[in-house]
Amino acid sequence: QGIRRVGTDFHAGDLLLTAGTPITPGVAGLLASQGLTRPQVAALPRCIVVTTGDEIVAPEREPGPGELRDSIGAMLLLAGGAYAVMSLAYSPDDPGRLKEVLSVVSQHADAVFVAGGASVGDRDFTARVIGELGRVDFHGINVRPGKPLLFGQINGKPVIGLPGNPASAYVCFHVFGVPLLRRLGGWSEPNHLWFEARFGANHPAEARDVFARVTLTSGVATPVHEQASFGLKSLGAAQALARLTAGRAVNEGEAVSVTLI
Repeated sequence: QGIRRVGTDFHAGDLLLTAGTPITPGVAGLLASQGLTRPQVAALPRCIVVTTGDEIVAPEREPGPGELRDSIGAMLLLAGGAYAVMSLAYSPDDPGRLKEVLSVVSQHADAVFVAGGASVGDRDFTARVIGELGRVDFHGINVRPGKPLLFGQINGKPVIGLPGNPASAYVCFHVFGVPLLRRLGGWSEPNHLWFEARFGANHPAEARDVFARVTLTSGVATPVHEQASFGLKSLGAAQALARLTAGRAVNEGEAVSVTLI
């Protein structure tokens, strides 16, 4: 019973891996078993996150009246670090300064994310500046959180404008940004793995797709206590996102699509 016969796992000449396969621990073991210690790999794309806002200060600083520590930069550096070489830049709420920053970073990055300024308020300049430097392909999507998300290009580089609220920024980066970084990195399947779980609450039908922050216990996806765009405590507690599709009411115990975060 302990004999492993030649050819049981695979045969000489079998195709073991295809281009665009990420090197997971299992893939690393397979490569090592064949003496392939230096496989040909794609370079990680370079990604620059530009945080914006006169109220934003570095996390190590004590914020003054009307100021906030930059939580978005810390989250996105970690969220994208497995798929890209990540770095941070900053711009105040000044269209001229934002234009200067985006002109520079778009020359040194394969993808740019701008956190904040993507809405339609008096001090939201992101869409206008991207349009002046390149083009805006779309602005606004039918989801919650993250309605103001925009996509454009500068110098042929993809630029995504994220909402300024931290939970919204993180959800949009995970749902839309990570697949972009994977595609730029040569992944053959860049999209997230979605699986079914039972929803642990009742959800009324809405006009938008909702990406709810949830915990997972024994196959049940339970929404965390706070789903607002600013909810950092709830984001820290969440393990996954549940996609609640527009126009569908969900009763407790019904199946929904879930992806890990």
